[in-house]
Amino acid sequence: MTKWILIVAVIAGLGLAAWIGLRESASRGAPETVTEQTTAEDEGLTLLPAVHIEENTPYGPVQVDYDPNAEPEKPNVVASCRCTITHEDLGGTLGPIDVTAEGRWEGGRFAGTVEAKGVKVEIDAEVSALELAAGRYTLPPTEISAVYAAVASLVPESRQADIRGTLAGNGEFRLLPLRFTFRPSVADFNVDGLVGPEYRMGSFTYMGRDKDGNLVPVRGGEGTEGWLPLVDAGRMLPAAVISAEDAAFRSHAGFSVEGMTDAAHDNDVEGKVVRGGSTLSQQLAKNLFLTPERTYARKLKELLYAVEMERELGKDRILELYLNVIEWGPTVRGARAASEAYFLKQPAGLLPEEAAFMASIIRNPRGGWEKEYVGGRVQTRRLSWILDNMVTISPEERLAALTRDVHFVPPKK
Repeated sequence: MTKWILIVAVIAGLGLAAWIGLRESASRGAPETVTEQTTAEDEGLTLLPAVHIEENTPYGPVQVDYDPNAEPEKPNVVASCRCTITHEDLGGTLGPIDVTAEGRWEGGRFAGTVEAKGVKVEIDAEVSALELAAGRYTLPPTEISAVYAAVASLVPESRQADIRGTLAGNGEFRLLPLRFTFRPSVADFNVDGLVGPEYRMGSFTYMGRDKDGNLVPVRGGEGTEGWLPLVDAGRMLPAAVISAEDAAFRSHAGFSVEGMTDAAHDNDVEGKVVRGGSTLSQQLAKNLFLTPERTYARKLKELLYAVEMERELGKDRILELYLNVIEWGPTVRGARAASEAYFLKQPAGLLPEEAAFMASIIRNPRGGWEKEYVGGRVQTRRLSWILDNMVTISPEERLAALTRDVHFVPPKK
């Protein structure tokens, strides 16, 4: 979603799902699940029966108590669920987790709160049937550690990390199919305990792809073959990479609320994960510590690593690691190997348009290799956009680069 603590919406949805089967269950009036209060007369008014329901839902067994005679300022529905949800976009199973909900249910509308592991969400939703439950929710300022504790089954790293800061926000959700958005506000977010000292200086192992696309262990860092110190990367390539992937790299704290919110909107429109909203730091976290599938679990994990790397490593080291571990084509790993493969140059000698080409294929390096390098179909529009946003080059350098074609070393037969 990501894209960030959008799992908050899942928690809200789980709690709501804990009782929205009430209407159909109550209408069936199963004697073993419905208990009537004694009917009484009070100034000509007849009390309606209270209802207790125990029922299985798609999310797990729930218990619901509904009292239509509750005083107006008090909840008339209370529910609890030992809930579990599995969805391919989640990247695992959330739960089992104890969720409670209470509030007012009147005329097919629920207004109240849902709580799971100390995360309390305010809900306002229309509920006509399980598949038609939809509404809005608000998360008041909440400890980010509590949010991660609620989704620890998806993010086991949260159990070993020291997580600080607060999160608030609001969004919309719908159940069956599961859809939700989240507009977050984050304060004082910090993480400790995940990033080892070897990433500051020295060698380390991460997972890269072989020629067939399979994940294999790779050694990187100082002293390994082809390692490129940032001081030897030159001026053009770092500028092009930042322009293409993360223009705010030098100013953010490892994540971009705006980028994640925009990505969440696009994912909601498409009904699936199509965009991650990741910063360069988050991309590095994925490459160093995680696997590449597009799931909410991975996004939540990479956020923890990115925030800690910002504090532990700093911007220059993050950029240096990024340039060295990302892929630039089949078996082409790291900036030095890529510069030699495409242009028979060291990175410091790249022209602006050459650096812009390398940056342009980061999102799809194997496709860039096949279509643009081997196939000769360079995406000049994207190159122009990257050059226009390379703030460290002069107008004269930019104009000269825009007038030149990109000349590659001929592909090997």
